[in-house]
Amino acid sequence: MQSAITGRQSPATVVRTRRAYASTLKLNRTPSASAMRLLGRFLQLAALICLPLTIPLQLMHVIDTRFMIGLMVGSICLFYLGRIVEGYAGK
Repeated sequence: MQSAITGRQSPATVVRTRRAYASTLKLNRTPSASAMRLLGRFLQLAALICLPLTIPLQLMHVIDTRFMIGLMVGSICLFYLGRIVEGYAGK
């Protein structure tokens, strides 16, 4: 709080203000971690959507077997990449 006479802050207020500023700096680091976690979850979700779609597409002869296997392997790699990114954000 500021003194009414001098217009200066008391030392206790300065310490509280510096701690609040330091905690704000720490909070600014978390959005990058949460963004990485969100990206990892998105990659996992994309893989989990793409993987089951390959089977009916191949059964309807929209894609051939070689392309289906490529999509399945790509989906598995995408899922593990998302898992790695999400795990890295948790550290």
